[in-house]
Amino acid sequence: MERKIDFWIIGASKAGSTSLNDYLTQHPHIYLPWEKDYNVLIREDMYEQREKYFRMMYKGLRHEKIVGGALAESMYFPYVAERLFALNQQMKILAILRNPIDRAYSSYWYNRRNGWELCQTFEEALKKESSRSQGTLLEQCTLTYLRHGHYYEQLRRYEKIFGFDNMYITFTDDLQGSPEKTIRNILIWLGTEPDCSMIDFSRRSNEASMPRYPWLQHILMSPDSLCRRLARKMIPLSLQKPIMRHFVFKLTEEKNLQPFRYPPMHPDTHKQLIDYYTPYNRELSKMVGRNLSHWQ
Repeated sequence: MERKIDFWIIGASKAGSTSLNDYLTQHPHIYLPWEKDYNVLIREDMYEQREKYFRMMYKGLRHEKIVGGALAESMYFPYVAERLFALNQQMKILAILRNPIDRAYSSYWYNRRNGWELCQTFEEALKKESSRSQGTLLEQCTLTYLRHGHYYEQLRRYEKIFGFDNMYITFTDDLQGSPEKTIRNILIWLGTEPDCSMIDFSRRSNEASMPRYPWLQHILMSPDSLCRRLARKMIPLSLQKPIMRHFVFKLTEEKNLQPFRYPPMHPDTHKQLIDYYTPYNRELSKMVGRNLSHWQ
């Protein structure tokens, strides 16, 4: 890839990074890969072939002024910041943060929806946090809930490498409450025309839902399922993402998923998480200069 990547959405996961990505994609001066969250920066086998993957990701790039990328797990894995720095030392870093308690609970139900999380309660999943944090890439990346909310520690890694002035930190509440204003400010920071007239802010990404048939969802969505293993063996690399995305979308999004409102978190669990995250949120508040006392 000849062009450098100008900015990267680093997450946080389940904080609105998909919506943020979708809004910015609609701006004519910005190019983002049509497939968000390629794992090329966190999977060693993919990183070793990164040139091939980056060519695939950016093959649609034409004359856009600003080139971006997104991987919601970029904040979580310590080595990703250095890999982004190797791509462009002047890269701008964009983060969106959500109340870590809400983020964790939302992530649990999202994983239940996709058939990745087999624990029947959030509390059961939290008990496995320690072992999963040392487990498979899927477990570390997706099935750990508490550590993904250590925003201060994660952002400090980026600050040390890129400098705080090269980072923009927004919040889920901002994007939901004032989406046009939030995107306009980001466009100004990126150095492009802050015209949002072409952006459809009514589009919703990753709305809550649950499968009618959990077993089907697990077969289609689990990276270790027979369906996925056969696809990796039989379908050329360049076609795997488009074909699987279309196939899975048709069978899951249109046929198997139904709207769902997950139940409230158990009060005792909520209280425990407030206590758990208080010191992390205190340091983050100092870092970004914003009162986060409402994160309860």
